[in-house]
Amino acid sequence: MIRFLSLPDEFCSEKSRVVVLPVSFENNKGLVKGSFRGWFEILRASHHLEYFDDELNSEPFVNGIFTAPVLDFFKCSPEEMVKRLSLETSRFSDRFVVGLGGDHAVTLGFVDAFSRFFPDLSVLVLDAHCDLRYSWNNSLFSHACVSRRLCLKHKVGIVGVRSMDSSENDFLNSEQGRNVRVVKAFELSDEKLDEVFSLLSNNVFVSVDCDVFDPSFIRNTTTPEPGGLGWYDVLSILKRVFKEKNVVGCDLVEFSPNENFLAEAFSLAKLVYKMIAYKFGKL
Repeated sequence: MIRFLSLPDEFCSEKSRVVVLPVSFENNKGLVKGSFRGWFEILRASHHLEYFDDELNSEPFVNGIFTAPVLDFFKCSPEEMVKRLSLETSRFSDRFVVGLGGDHAVTLGFVDAFSRFFPDLSVLVLDAHCDLRYSWNNSLFSHACVSRRLCLKHKVGIVGVRSMDSSENDFLNSEQGRNVRVVKAFELSDEKLDEVFSLLSNNVFVSVDCDVFDPSFIRNTTTPEPGGLGWYDVLSILKRVFKEKNVVGCDLVEFSPNENFLAEAFSLAKLVYKMIAYKFGKL
């Protein structure tokens, strides 16, 4: 079985404080296909990472990082996937779970699991899209509807947006949209982030859609959009949420790997390790 960082046995037992949970699932009609393989390429690229984090002067792996067997939901409907993923994730509710997608719909399963243990759970989403459509391609659980489903039960902050539908804009300006705050990429500032962080509760799940990054950095994602965030923009936001809130889990989704751009898988593997570092390091 492939392990994150290819760690030796003593640092990857099932009792580890961190659980990396890979999910093979794709049910979208985006521009680029292949996100069901994203988890594998990220894990494989992680074998080339340094164990030492030079920003925090720490070795996050000493907390233990267990890589769970991949959950193969490729043939499942989105609705069935969410139910089964929620059940599987619940087994690790006392650990810091890092989910690797897969379609963004996997976030619904992760959040559903943690909301049973954290009733006040809120969600911070880094994404090029609002994902606030009521339905898409005859599904309420499409990747284009993720935040719409989440905000029915949770406060949701969405940062990095560069594209939305008119129906999503109408929703944001309606009474129903009161549980959501959106920061568009062109208006990113500390003041705008303050609005998002004031909405979020203490317990937060963080979801990173890799299309939040500019395509000049990460191009192999399901629905790339120009004008995205840079590496340090994203790290700054993540560092803040880990410092100010109790991040109970996170995921990284929508990576559609291409063997001609291996640096992207490596960069996203490093992003995963940074989130683990921020969870257990001194910020």
